[in-house]
Amino acid sequence: MVRFVVYIFLITHLFLQSSCTYDHKIKGLKEFEDGNYLEARFHFTKVINLEPQDWSTMYNLARTYEEIGEYEKSRLYYTKTLRLQPYHIESFLGRGRTYWKDSLFNEAYVDLKNTVMYAPQMVEAQYLLGVCLLKLGENKEALEALENCLELDRNHLHATYHRGIARARTGDIFGAIYDFGNSIKEDKDFMMAYYNRAKCFMAINYWRVAINDLNKAIELSGPEDAFARRGYCYLMLKDMRRACRDFAEAHNKKVPYAKDMLSDHCR
Repeated sequence: MVRFVVYIFLITHLFLQSSCTYDHKIKGLKEFEDGNYLEARFHFTKVINLEPQDWSTMYNLARTYEEIGEYEKSRLYYTKTLRLQPYHIESFLGRGRTYWKDSLFNEAYVDLKNTVMYAPQMVEAQYLLGVCLLKLGENKEALEALENCLELDRNHLHATYHRGIARARTGDIFGAIYDFGNSIKEDKDFMMAYYNRAKCFMAINYWRVAINDLNKAIELSGPEDAFARRGYCYLMLKDMRRACRDFAEAHNKKVPYAKDMLSDHCR
């Protein structure tokens, strides 16, 4: 009789635990979808406390910490997910993404490379890998990854822009100008596209069109050395008044080489 009561107790306990776990899972997913990440974290943590081998909830908890911005904790749970599910591609991608967000590009590269090796069709992974490689100075590899991304999604705005960066760095100036132009078509206020296209125009001595792009970059609060670059364009066009005005503005903004430009050309 005692043994029977114990069995009943255990079955009841397991049933209630399972019911409680399921309830927290559903509530956690709903809160996550609604953007209530602190509440989602509470429910997912409850599930993990009850079922520490539940890899799918472990992954959801990692995603939640990522959305909160706690990237180190997020990586901890992505790693735990991978221990339970070694080939979970989304966890490689998620952990790589958090390294990327923390500017830990060497670590990000490893996870993103693994992601595209197992799932080359993942657009986000190809894009992040491409930008990561740019940050590491691996421009040819970056170009390849960004090309792969654009083969999967030809309208990917930021992949187009970053392919422009990769093309410029590998000597394809006209290809870079084309990509920056397409980026601007998609977003008329894409400040860095104007700025980098201006640098390309300067590289081929198209001073007037470079000035037009630098005007737009400055209007959109672009990098402070845009004034010095525009000043150099005016200098090449022998418009000394405008050149010296821009060098003075760049000097006021503490652009390192602006003082030398002033002393050399505006005495």
